[in-house]
Amino acid sequence: MKYQKKISVVIPVCNEQDNIMPLAKGLHTVLEIQTYDYEIIFVDDGSADDTYKILRRAQKKICNLTII
Repeated sequence: MKYQKKISVVIPVCNEQDNIMPLAKGLHTVLEIQTYDYEIIFVDDGSADDTYKILRRAQKKICNLTII
């Protein structure tokens, strides 16, 4: 049986509103050209800024992005 490769990128974030979108877009760009399935998981550790709001916006553009 042949298995499909899958990669999960888990990124903890806290008050990273200025860095979220460039990181998400960059990861998506690199991972989408690979031959395996992938997921990008951001773990918001109680950000007091707009990190979560920006993650939600990124999630609408990148279907493989999950927010915890």
